[in-house]
Amino acid sequence: MKKILFLFSLLLCVQAYGQASHTIIDSGDVNETVRWTLDSDSTLTISGEGEAAGSPWCNNNADKIKQIIVSEGITSIAEHTTCGNYNNVSSVQLPNSLKTIGYAAIGACEVKSVTIPENVATIEALGFYKIVLDTLYYNAIDCNITGSLDVGLKVVFIGEKVTRIPKFLFVTWSGLEKLTVSWKNPSDIIVEEDAFKDVDKANCKLIVPAGTKTLYEQAEDWKDFDIVEVSGASDNADLRLLEVESYTPGHGYTFYELTPTFSPDITEYAVDVPYSVTNVVLNAFLEDNNAKVNGKAKEDSQQSDLSVGENIFTFSVTAEDGVTQKTYTVVVNRGPSTNANLSSIFVDATYDPFEIIFEGTMGDNYYKELPYRATFVCLNPYPEDSNAKVSGDQGCIDLQTGYNTFNITVTAKDGITQKTYTVVINRAAPSTNADLLGLNVSAPNGNNVELTPAFSPNATNYAASVP
Repeated sequence: MKKILFLFSLLLCVQAYGQASHTIIDSGDVNETVRWTLDSDSTLTISGEGEAAGSPWCNNNADKIKQIIVSEGITSIAEHTTCGNYNNVSSVQLPNSLKTIGYAAIGACEVKSVTIPENVATIEALGFYKIVLDTLYYNAIDCNITGSLDVGLKVVFIGEKVTRIPKFLFVTWSGLEKLTVSWKNPSDIIVEEDAFKDVDKANCKLIVPAGTKTLYEQAEDWKDFDIVEVSGASDNADLRLLEVESYTPGHGYTFYELTPTFSPDITEYAVDVPYSVTNVVLNAFLEDNNAKVNGKAKEDSQQSDLSVGENIFTFSVTAEDGVTQKTYTVVVNRGPSTNANLSSIFVDATYDPFEIIFEGTMGDNYYKELPYRATFVCLNPYPEDSNAKVSGDQGCIDLQTGYNTFNITVTAKDGITQKTYTVVINRAAPSTNADLLGLNVSAPNGNNVELTPAFSPNATNYAASVP
């Protein structure tokens, strides 16, 4: 019995923790396609699609934000993403969809490690400013930097896919102690003029792959570094496990199957989740604890809101040797909406408009009686999901006497889920009442004249005497 009570208490704790980690304390829109949320764990999440222009989250929350997650789908971040000189930000996670890091986007904060994703094509002047990084993982394949950066840095890892070292990348980084590269032949890499302008090469170790030291010693752009050839350290850059999970209050955690099944040798995966899943957590665990994944030891977790369609997540593993790298990619496919509900139908009956509201436990069939004078109705249905398609009876339609049945079909965004609503309007038959309500005869002096017999709707012949 004690074991059962313990397990039950543990379950309650786990559920309570899960709910607390998802509590939103503030939120808002950046524009029509980009939204932000701040949760009780001091995590700011910027989600949606397109450019995150501006930083409205800073207005009332600058001192509350400690971690920033920029979700897949965001293509640029703008000035003061980390809220300028008044912030406590210690972690910034950038998505693979990011293409532009704007002027003064990240800075004046406590961030110690940053990974610049592969698809970043532009870093504007002072895109990083007033910041001292212990480690930078530079993976931008072909990036332009438009002006100097204001960054103090000790260690840089340059990704194996990088094809060009742009001008200004190392400007003001005179404190650089170690630069690790993984190219087998330095002549394959374009080094722009003054790329290493402020680097004290003689006091900076250049870590190169085994067997390549001579090539780097002969290369003009690299020969003045303190070149160290990798040897002895492990080259294991494998993950031992990848997980994708979501949390639903009241239901707990759900784990999703990777396709193909996870193997350390396979680096690309897909996961399908239903439309109802709006947020996932991805966990990556290292096979060699001396390696690093996204700059972190042993494991890394990424939490992100999901857009409909593809959401791309990457885990970059650097082996203990500092050279061997492997990037795992997980594409989370969030299915389209299955919402085929109507929120309401506005019915314009020309003389007395009314609205049918779909809520509570009401069914999908509706009945309304209208008088004979209602000769037509206009049906205007409104779906709950604006992406759903409405077909069937809608617009202005003439009414026949008696029962008029109208069917409205809603097809959800998934193209499969459908729901049909039926509206029955009973138009009354024309009246057969030919009776008078009253009959008055007035004398020339204005007085009413008495009728004989007294008025009755059923009597049709009367006599009256006038003076």
